[in-house]
Amino acid sequence: MASVAENPDSVYYKQPVAAAPAGKKAYTRKPKAKAKKAPAKKTSTAITKAYSLDYMNPFTHEYPPADPDSFGKFVTLNNVSRFEFQTSTTKDRIFVFNPSIQGLYQLILAEDDGTVLGGLDKSPSRRFYTEPPSSSRTLRAGVKLRNLTSNQDTGGIVHVLNTSSPIETEGGWNPAIDATGPATGGITSTFAAELVASAAGGHGSCSFTAISLQTGDNLFVIPPAGHSAYHTYDEWDNSLSGDDLARGWDRKQKNIAMNNLIIVFGKTSVVNTYEFALGIQIAAKYPMNTIISTFQKDALKSKDPDFIKKVESHVQEHGSQIADPLIAMLGGGGKKKA
Repeated sequence: MASVAENPDSVYYKQPVAAAPAGKKAYTRKPKAKAKKAPAKKTSTAITKAYSLDYMNPFTHEYPPADPDSFGKFVTLNNVSRFEFQTSTTKDRIFVFNPSIQGLYQLILAEDDGTVLGGLDKSPSRRFYTEPPSSSRTLRAGVKLRNLTSNQDTGGIVHVLNTSSPIETEGGWNPAIDATGPATGGITSTFAAELVASAAGGHGSCSFTAISLQTGDNLFVIPPAGHSAYHTYDEWDNSLSGDDLARGWDRKQKNIAMNNLIIVFGKTSVVNTYEFALGIQIAAKYPMNTIISTFQKDALKSKDPDFIKKVESHVQEHGSQIADPLIAMLGGGGKKKA
């Protein structure tokens, strides 16, 4: 009896292979290879809040943000100002950073009674005094903050408000300064009290214990406050006149391009020391007959017409919170092409 493999009616029946002529190999038909699937197209990383905060971080990006529109050629200028700042045992102390200013005075340091402690000498834009551009606009800005005090002396509360709302000084600022030193003038006590109240209990404000600020970068990313103003170049004000600085501050508050960052340090039983790092990136235009103008370039164009708006929206939504934990979630990978 024939086996099932030899029975033509069996599902196991194998077609016999014809014997090959002498000296030649038997021919067997090879099964057809399966068609290869086309590789899946790689999708770009989603524009998440974490990605947006990292993208607008001035401390990690030397090149300007991509944009769907052309705003002409410019030189990208980056600078970081570092300094230490101490709390008071009797007064609240105030820090106000206004990166919208296209000039020398982007920073006010003061006490709750209106005494101005400085600002001009610590402003990151102060570096551009010797070679000022004709006009500019701020691309990125941010602040890092760390408490350097020993554990047993660390104390107090720090209030932060990262706001797109303008600050109306109402003539409450009188910066009497000279070309080399900090401001020695003052702000009104009413204006100072408004700043303290806004940071401590304003909409979107956050509060942190001093001890929580001893570790990490404690990065606050400052977003654009308005899409139109953010893309507008403003004449650079290189004046060191107190009146000019006050007018320049008020003018940019009326057409605010970047958020104001207000930080209030509550009074402490023991003086605490904080380390500040202020990062800024600006697009600067120089006259064509200057050497530096030869380095001017166009920004990278974004393929997504709404790319920068999406990024701005995410950073604005994050508000006064510390950006480090979210940025850490990126793990250093997945950079999206604009």
